[in-house]
Amino acid sequence: MIQTITAASAAFDRGIFPVTARPMASRTVTQIVKTSMRPSSARSIGDAVFGSCRGSFAEYALSAADKIARKPERLSFEQAAGIAVAGTMALNGLRDHAQLRDGQRVAITGATGGVGSFAVQIAKAYGADVTAVCRTENVELARELGADHVFDYTRDDYLRGDRYDAIFDNGGGRSLRELRRALAPGGVVVLNCGQDISLALAGVLARLIRRRGDVKQFVRKVTRPDLLELAALAEDGRLTPVVDRTYPLAETRAAMTYLMARHPRGKVVVTL
Repeated sequence: MIQTITAASAAFDRGIFPVTARPMASRTVTQIVKTSMRPSSARSIGDAVFGSCRGSFAEYALSAADKIARKPERLSFEQAAGIAVAGTMALNGLRDHAQLRDGQRVAITGATGGVGSFAVQIAKAYGADVTAVCRTENVELARELGADHVFDYTRDDYLRGDRYDAIFDNGGGRSLRELRRALAPGGVVVLNCGQDISLALAGVLARLIRRRGDVKQFVRKVTRPDLLELAALAEDGRLTPVVDRTYPLAETRAAMTYLMARHPRGKVVVTL
């Protein structure tokens, strides 16, 4: 059992087609300060930890031991709350599916959102040349995150003329054909765009029916090794979670409403 201090919200807490908020059904990242599990060399009662569990919008919750890790001392509770789900999705997408390597060119859409803000920093930590795609008001934030090139998608087309070794699409809005045409030889499109149903379905068709090897989709899995890698990046200063807003537990519905507007800068966090 863990005592929850802060919990980050995610769009899938309400489903793809939200009608009413159901915040207590949360499947979000939880930042935890106290454990009552059996002490071990890795986690002991009283440790400040972060990770993932169901029902994290509550004062106490249950989490599997392999889904939590010690909170990086450099981070606040609010910052650490955003790591597990969004950070893991960014890490899985870039490391495992794009197989990003030093010197490769990667374009990241939704670059200042929950997953995108982690992806930009992780890609830079892996030595990539990063193109961030975002809205006008977020251009400066994308630069602060470390992007080498920034495109304001309301004014410029990042797919015109440039070729990328990987495109990590977190926002949707462009067709799969357009994305694939912007790939360098051997490049790959990694789709993380659940709210763009047409693009998600196009990805399924490309992978399963047409057997396209340059299109990837994935389901995020929170594992302790990934949490430890993200924690290490945070501790050495290469990864700093972006927190847009914090809400008290009593205003969880407002937090979810704001989140589902689809344009938060980084993570939305509920505090207890």
